[in-house]
Amino acid sequence: MKKKDFLWVLLFPVYLTIGTIRYEGSHAFAAIPEGLPEFTRVNPDLAAELIETLSRDEDGSVRRAVAKGLPEFIKVNPDLAAGLIGTLSKDKDGSVRWVMARELPEFIKVNPDLAAGLVETLSRDEDGSVRRVVAGGLPEFIKVNPDLAAGLIRTLSKDEDGSVRWMMAEGLPEFTRVNPDLAAGLIETLSRDEDRSVRRAVAKGLPEFTRVNPDLAAGLIETLSGDEDRYVRWVVAKGLREFIKVNPDLAAGLMETLSRDEVGYMRWVAARGLPEFTKVNPDLAAGLIETLSRDGYLSVRWAVAEGLREFTKVNPDLAAGLMEALSRDQNGYVRTMVARGLREFTEMYPQRAPRLVEELGKRAWKTSRYRKRLKV
Repeated sequence: MKKKDFLWVLLFPVYLTIGTIRYEGSHAFAAIPEGLPEFTRVNPDLAAELIETLSRDEDGSVRRAVAKGLPEFIKVNPDLAAGLIGTLSKDKDGSVRWVMARELPEFIKVNPDLAAGLVETLSRDEDGSVRRVVAGGLPEFIKVNPDLAAGLIRTLSKDEDGSVRWMMAEGLPEFTRVNPDLAAGLIETLSRDEDRSVRRAVAKGLPEFTRVNPDLAAGLIETLSGDEDRYVRWVVAKGLREFIKVNPDLAAGLMETLSRDEVGYMRWVAARGLPEFTKVNPDLAAGLIETLSRDGYLSVRWAVAEGLREFTKVNPDLAAGLMEALSRDQNGYVRTMVARGLREFTEMYPQRAPRLVEELGKRAWKTSRYRKRLKV
């Protein structure tokens, strides 16, 4: 063994001991406030004195732990807790104020009046991450103090930090359920936001808005389905089936827009929604089926072909023409979808069936078994 290796083996236990002492020295005291909720339950008086001392500690991690335990302490000693909340909500360490903001839902449940002051203070915080957490707690706060929450919502929806506005947009479905009129104005503001992540969050809540305020939702769907950001349009498209169930008239405009979108995925979503849409608006669906069955994007034609059986139930004549058109498709999977509907087609149009089977046979791809089954 080399000399330097021998010295390292000899000195390593000393190094480890010194490191452990340093670690424990810096964290042992921080462990005390972590136990404050338990101290509060067992001995409230002792906990009160301890909390006052630790809330003034020079170590930010200690003050953070105190802030974390305040929701429990507020139940036992609301007067002292009120003073501590006022102090820690203005702490010089932003992470302490962030913890205070994160605990807001708990404060709201325990003492809504105290929470009101805390919300007002933290909503004006210089740190955007603190304001963002406040915005996240507003859906809970609006239930207990709608007037104050309304003012804060209007303020934070125009915040200079895009992540704060994004959080406001994420809470829109809840605001819509609690206060539809307030939500309506907020939705209009945020749907025009310069930050695309905010507009995406608005688009996410469209199915909920459609149930509460169909007129407003109609305008939003029209605006956001034509958004310059493809991901905003994608989020709108994801809600298509829900729109068809809730408000077929609204869905009609969206179907037309998506079927013309430059992104193939949007047209695929429209094609996937056709079986449901055909039941509520067969006339418009017929034109869309005809258009999308000729789409250059393979997945779109797949989706149309997969809906053939449903189309047959609603509009047999349309389905028959579609089957004849798709039987000539270059893709084998599309033709297989046509072959699966041959039995129904043969029963309705026995004179046209042989020609269709012949066409499928020219491009045989898993279709021979369908021909044998029909004995055509």
